[in-house]
Amino acid sequence: MTALRTVTGNTVRRASSLGQPRGDFAVTEFAPGSEESRSVRAAIERSPLNFTVATRPVFIEDPESLGGIRQLENHRSVYRTDTGHNFGVLGNSYTVVQQLEGLNWVQPLIDAGEATIVRAGYGDGGAKVFVTAEIAGSRVEVAKGDTIRLLATFANSHDGSMCASARISAERLVCNNGMAMIAALKSVRARHTKGVMLQLGRAQVELEKARDELRGLATRSEPLTRRRLSRNNLIRYVRETLSPGAGNDESIVVRNVDRIVELATEAPGAQPGTLWGGVNAVTYWATHERGRSENARATQNMFGPGQQLIERAFDVAFRSAEHLPMLELARESYANHATAAAELGALLGRPARIASELDG
Repeated sequence: MTALRTVTGNTVRRASSLGQPRGDFAVTEFAPGSEESRSVRAAIERSPLNFTVATRPVFIEDPESLGGIRQLENHRSVYRTDTGHNFGVLGNSYTVVQQLEGLNWVQPLIDAGEATIVRAGYGDGGAKVFVTAEIAGSRVEVAKGDTIRLLATFANSHDGSMCASARISAERLVCNNGMAMIAALKSVRARHTKGVMLQLGRAQVELEKARDELRGLATRSEPLTRRRLSRNNLIRYVRETLSPGAGNDESIVVRNVDRIVELATEAPGAQPGTLWGGVNAVTYWATHERGRSENARATQNMFGPGQQLIERAFDVAFRSAEHLPMLELARESYANHATAAAELGALLGRPARIASELDG
């Protein structure tokens, strides 16, 4: 669709075909036990989500029409009533769903004591909105002091870019680094039409089925903390995660590998030398450094391709774990290697070095 001149009252605004303000991400975190953590309504009212959406006619320039403009049939402009920003020009079949309607389906889980709200916000200037809740009793310690909690993110859009949806994910809590690891395991979607609320109700049932899958992620992650990952293998792991097939093919050019390798030792809660550390280096980069802006990262990780990268980081790690030594065995092997080198040096009368993969 070409650019349109959207006429509202006496004001003429030029909008792109999407019409939405870009580069705007906002989120509010809620304290445990607060009213906002127990009520979707309160979370919306005390967060960036406290705005409404409406539609209005769209007019385009037409020299042959009276006044030089005419209404564009079967289309409406969707906009924020507080700022007037256009989210998009959509067909008449599109039904506006306000924040409480589109996000309140988490409330039954909260009322049942099965979840508490931890944050609420939006991306793309409010075009995409979300409420995230922690699933009760889901925290699992993968390693000492390294805990994962399970989250359900309920999302909606006002620009037609995505269906109303719910995504179950895992989040690593370390050094107040709340977004260090997000791995989507299951999502449910509903068409954004007049029947959306009925379909969202059915989608809620699927959330219950996903809880066991999420706990399974924590269980499967624990062995990763005990799998040794040398620097050479870390590089191969990162390359394979970023570009399938590149792990063992150095002719393939892969960007950002060096930075992610650095993060394996520098990122908050780093676990260097382990496969778990490699996973979190990739996920930290994806959630904190990838992309040109905070809005781009948040949107990609919650709603787009960022999730695919994070999921792949785990998939590659689980496959790699089968071929890597357990950390305890690796340490014992290295100790034996050092002892052998010392004994050989004593026999030769000079320092001796025995080549080993462990030296990588």
